[in-house]
Parts: sequence; structure tokens; C-alpha cells
Amino acid sequence: MVDPLLDPSFNLFQGADMMSYSDMQPQTMTTFGSLSHTSMYDDLVHHYFDRVSKIQFVFAGKQLSDVTYRVMSQEPRGAPTFAIYALGDLHLTQLRIAEGLEAPQSGGSSAHYLYQEALFKLKANRDNGSGWSESDAIAALHLVSYSHLSGGSADWQEPFDILCAWLLQSNLSLAGENMRTIFLSMSDASQLLVKLIMWLDIFSSLSFMRPPKFLNLWKSLLDDRNGSLPGLDMASLTGCADDTLLAMAEISALAQWKATQVRNATLSYPELVGKGMKIQDSILRHKATEEKDNFSTIEGLAEGDLPNELHRAMSISIFRESALLYLHTILSNSTPAGVAEISSSVDEIVRRLDRLRPSNLDRALVFPICLAGCMTNDSNKRDYLKGRLQGLNETYGNLLQTRLLMEALWQRRDVSVSGEPVDMREIMRDQQLTVLLL
Repeated sequence: MVDPLLDPSFNLFQGADMMSYSDMQPQTMTTFGSLSHTSMYDDLVHHYFDRVSKIQFVFAGKQLSDVTYRVMSQEPRGAPTFAIYALGDLHLTQLRIAEGLEAPQSGGSSAHYLYQEALFKLKANRDNGSGWSESDAIAALHLVSYSHLSGGSADWQEPFDILCAWLLQSNLSLAGENMRTIFLSMSDASQLLVKLIMWLDIFSSLSFMRPPKFLNLWKSLLDDRNGSLPGLDMASLTGCADDTLLAMAEISALAQWKATQVRNATLSYPELVGKGMKIQDSILRHKATEEKDNFSTIEGLAEGDLPNELHRAMSISIFRESALLYLHTILSNSTPAGVAEISSSVDEIVRRLDRLRPSNLDRALVFPICLAGCMTNDSNKRDYLKGRLQGLNETYGNLLQTRLLMEALWQRRDVSVSGEPVDMREIMRDQQLTVLLL
């Protein structure tokens, strides 16, 4: 593959106006150069916007795509452009592998080269001493996505660290009582970045046994006791409501607090339960506002389609029940047997999933599916939840790694004679799994 940096004719968006990519037909979209060998890059960008952007964040729609197109047009040879090349190339390769036209590749693939090139450009920007730009953060976000869609074959933590550094640079996390005011004063692109960093920070903390890095910031933005924050609406971006995301962050912090107390032999169970009940009360208060379940089946989501309001409402409900389940794994340990609250939440998640026809929407529900699967000893429920993942194309995304995690946990629990809790996060640590359960 020819590096467009070495091609003097390379000129992304040459002669193009700034209309949205979604308004362009393939024959009118701007090209990446007049020579034939640069058309491969043009194809990768087309493929990203036509296919990859619609599976990257199932609920996000055009929010990220519009921002991405804009920064690519402003920096045609910058890190965001190479990150998009990498994502487009990765998905095309995965499609060929799924069809049996190509063998799986390791780190020597052209997609991985493009990922590394984007990362190199980001490091070069850092070394220039001017700090991280909004464009850098967008590129880093896409590199985290690359890791996720590749099933963890590329590192996600380094680009995530860049996102965190950009957020620290913005001073938003240090603004105290002014956090909300500063957030609302940010550009639309920066607000979107903050929301996606929040999503990644909280869910990576669930997987890797640490509290969220920006817990106080997320509490300030998400807590509805401060009034709802215009423009936040995490459910429109992720399918997980603000209140549930706050609960997940607080449970993750509670898990870390418990682990520290256990390590120091100072754990007070009444104090643990008291902290947990405050979180549970909030979850149940919001759960009571959900529309009454009419038990009808909801049609699935075709790849590339946007979820409708029924999809969104069901996703919100499933994530909320998952927060309740996650809480009780901390209060009662990861022992399904004999814990009524754990069994009840697993049953509720399965019941709600059963109302959703298996489809691409399941890609947005990997964490609830995995957590429910890990917290049941019922072989029928295990098979059902595993089947929701197997029903999708496991070639791209983290579905295969998630299924293998569930199977490893089941095997360890089933052969255990001591009855010791088997924790999902410990399995990930022991097997050095670095996938994000998103």
C-alpha cells in the first residue's frame, strides 16, 4: 500500500465544498487524488462512512460521523484521516475473512499499519509541545474503536490515555461547581468527545477493577439532583440512560472501595450495604418511571439502521437492570447460587432480551449479555445468552472474546469444589483479556 504522505498528488477533498458526506452520492464525493493508486484510500473512506460508522456506536447515528468528516476535511493528512483508513481497511478485511476469502491476519496487516501511522502522528503532535487538539482527540477515539472492532488485537489504552489527557487539558475536570457551565460552553464536537470519554471511562472501569478516572466529573454531569443537563442525553448516544451510567460509575467505585477494605481487613458489611442501598434506591426510583411492559415482541435492527424509540426504551431498561445486577455482585459476591437478587435480575434481563428479536442491536448490549451470562448457573440461560452473541458475525467486534470470557468463567465455576466466588474481572485479568465490554 502506498503511503499518501509520499504521494505529491494526494489531496483529500480537492475541489470539494463542505457539504455533509451524507448529502453526497458516491460519484460526487471528493476524492483522495487523481492517480489510480490513491483510489484505495478513497474507497476506505467511502466504506467507513457507508458501513463502519453505522456499527461503531449503534445508537449514535450521524453524531460522530459529521464531526469526523469535518476534521478530515480540515486536516486531510492528519491522524483522524489515517484512523478512518484503518477502520475502513479493518472492516473490509473482516468481511473477507467472514466469507472465507482471506485468512485471519496478525499485527502485520495493512489496517494495523494504518492504525500505527495514526498513532505515530498523534505522538508527533504531542512532541510538538502544543498539547492535544480536538482533532487529536477525535483520532484517538477512532483508534479506541479500532481496538474494539478488532477484538482487542490493537491496544486501546494508549489512545484512551490521549483522550484522558485531552480532557485534563480542557480543565473541565478541575472546574468544581462550574463543570456544567464549562461543558455547555464547549463546541458540539468537544461535548461529544466528553460524552464518549465518559462512556469509555466508566465501562472500562467495570472490566479492569478500578474506579472511573473522572468520577467526580461524571457525577457532576450525570446527577439529576443537579437538574437534567441539556445536551447530555447519554441514551441517545449509547442506549444507556444518564441515571444508569451514574449508577454504574458509583458501583465501580464501590467495588474498588470494598476491595481496598478487604485487603486492609477493615471491611464493615453494614457500611458496604448502606452504600449499596443508596445506589439501589436511585436505580429503583428511575426503574419505576419506565413504561409498563406490554410483552410484545420488538423487531430486530438491521445492520446500518438506526434504533427506533422501542429499541432505545428496551436498551435503557436492560442496562438499568444490569446496573442492579452488577450492584448485587458487589454486595453478595459473584455467587449466583442462593442470591435471590442476582437470580431475579438475570431472569429479568433474559426476559427483556427475549422480547427483542436477535439482531445487530445486540452489539450495543454486550455488557448486559455478558454480565447476565456470567451470573447464572442455569445451562439453558447460559446457552441462550451465548447464542445471542453467536448469532452475530463474530469476525468483527469483541463478540468472540466476550463469549470466550463467559465460557472460561463457567468452566472455572463449574469445576470449583470450594464454592469460592468466580469474578468476571478476575478472569479477564488472569487471561490478560483487554477487551472493552461495550
